Amino acid sequence: KSSAKGNTNLTNSQNKWIHIATSQAYNVAGNTINKVYLNGNLDAEATDISEISPSGGIVHLGGYTNPTWFNGRADELMIFNKTLSDSDVAALYALELN
Repeated sequence: KSSAKGNTNLTNSQNKWIHIATSQAYNVAGNTINKVYLNGNLDAEATDISEISPSGGIVHLGGYTNPTWFNGRADELMIFNKTLSDSDVAALYALELN
């Protein structure tokens, strides 16, 4: 489940390829906006939850502490130095389909 809203459910995704993307940005009020995308579509969004990684911090891919570790395989991990828009994420997903 996503920490953004808790509604991202991957329970029925066993043996299926899923494109997962997250982004973090700040709105005009300076609040942190975190988004989770599944298969190119925005699935969850939250304001003012903890940052994905503080400046200079360690990024944990696949979990942070037990028992929340991802149980599966990850392929083609990408980290960008900018916030991806909804259309950027959709385009990345479309590239994977071709």
